[in-house]
Amino acid sequence: MDIVVRTRIADPTPEGRSAGDGPGRDDEARSFGIDLVAVDRVLREGEVTQVDAPMHATFIEHDVFTEARLTLCLRDLELTGFGRARRHPHDPSAPRVGEELAAARAAADLAQQLLDLAGYQLEKQTGRETHLEL
Repeated sequence: MDIVVRTRIADPTPEGRSAGDGPGRDDEARSFGIDLVAVDRVLREGEVTQVDAPMHATFIEHDVFTEARLTLCLRDLELTGFGRARRHPHDPSAPRVGEELAAARAAADLAQQLLDLAGYQLEKQTGRETHLEL
């Protein structure tokens, strides 16, 4: 059985942008090593079920720290990862860097929750202990 992971690729022409304004879906997919022809072929052959899982990010910025909350809605499940970035008081303000770092930590937290949940489900189904890692 072949397992295919399908990632969402940005719309090739987001609102306010024309097709000639830079890289589109194919360029972005190639940069991640994704063969869209193979993915489309597998999807047409019915080997993969696509499940859309919306994610929402919220940032709270304080004087020297930024907090991020990433919420993933997957089927009947809602998980939230949390992350925090702290700026040294003597460093210049760089809100985007704080958001990126806090979001990365929230994503890592969310990934660990998903691994823990998958491990629990596998143990429940198989009756055997599992050890899942990123």
